Amino acid sequence: MATPGKRVGVIISGSNVNSNNYTNYYSYKVTSERLMNILPERSRQKQVADNALEVELLLCCARTNIDSNRSQIIRKLLQKSLDWSYLTHTAVRHGVMPLLYRSLSTICPEVVPKDILTKLKALFETNAAHNRFLTSSLLQLLNLFEKHDILAVPFKGPVLATSAYRHLALRQFGDLDILFNKQEDVLKARNLLISLGYQNAEQLTYEQEIAQLQSPYVKAYTYKHNELRVIVELHWQLRANYSAFPLDYESLWKRLTSVSLGDTKVSNLSPEDEILYLCAHGSGDRWQKLLQICDIAEVLRTHQNLNWQEMLEQAIRLCCQRRLFLGLFLAQEFLEVYLPTEVRQKLQTEPSVMWLVNWVRQRLFPKAQESSPIFNQALFDLVCLEDLQDKGNYLRDRSNLLIAKKLRLGFAKKYGLPGGK
Repeated sequence: MATPGKRVGVIISGSNVNSNNYTNYYSYKVTSERLMNILPERSRQKQVADNALEVELLLCCARTNIDSNRSQIIRKLLQKSLDWSYLTHTAVRHGVMPLLYRSLSTICPEVVPKDILTKLKALFETNAAHNRFLTSSLLQLLNLFEKHDILAVPFKGPVLATSAYRHLALRQFGDLDILFNKQEDVLKARNLLISLGYQNAEQLTYEQEIAQLQSPYVKAYTYKHNELRVIVELHWQLRANYSAFPLDYESLWKRLTSVSLGDTKVSNLSPEDEILYLCAHGSGDRWQKLLQICDIAEVLRTHQNLNWQEMLEQAIRLCCQRRLFLGLFLAQEFLEVYLPTEVRQKLQTEPSVMWLVNWVRQRLFPKAQESSPIFNQALFDLVCLEDLQDKGNYLRDRSNLLIAKKLRLGFAKKYGLPGGK
């Protein structure tokens, strides 16, 4: 097990890599924006319609398993005249650069321009080293929590990369998300992080943090270590109350599974709970990145024996069936994931899901770097919700948040929201 206060080695893909060997170049939050800075600037004038070939190639490569038919399509696309700058920038921005590099370097590296393959390899290795470092940091924290009798479950990040993608280096992630069973455990974990040199990322007071525990607008504390440049989110909920995802956490903890990070087993969400969460999370973010769709596709491909009946019944209880169907349909449409006949039939009876799919389809690879107007975003959010009370709560809560952040009211300060003074 990891020793608190020290970095530990993590065995990944048969090699024991000690994080003490990493330079600070790798030990920061590798976001898409940071990786983009490594790439040269590109013209942003081209329209996405002109980049249909690049988008098709990216979709073909954005998966861990590529069959012979898909390989042939990739080879044919590579014979075309491609905007490699657009392709690499888009892959990084959508969080699927590792999959693009792995696919191209495995299937036909000789066809890819040498300088492009070299840049992609550098990005891939940077991301891989950063992922190993974050994994060692996660194991250190989980070990520390265990020694203090704190039950904690990591999600997304290293566990999703390992359990769904089957390789730590094949997914981009920038921070560590950890879920706790009890709010008092969140506070204990917070104190332990402070003892290790972490600080609240929003510089909140203790009183504001206590208020956040009771807030319907907050689901986690965000802590960062300025020297290690590691960001950790301590969750007491997977989604904030106002997002209308009322999970039964007592049941969720009973359904936990485990995954091996190197030679260490850690707890993990059940695949059914993970898919429900990923669909709710992606819908909450309005599916801004292809990575969010890839996550669902890889979980579905990895877990062939899902309990579909249980998952569908839980989605109905949570009033999030529409968000589940949306995530499943996107995975099917963009990444050709197989769905059971019963699920496909249910999807076809949901006209609202088709409207949401079209909304995402039009914006996933936009013609220009433009954000949707607030009204369009709110309309998408409302259509995602099924229950009238949830829709009313959404309108109330989003209005409160916008007003509080805009005017820096005491409301924002009370709940530790950004802009609260």
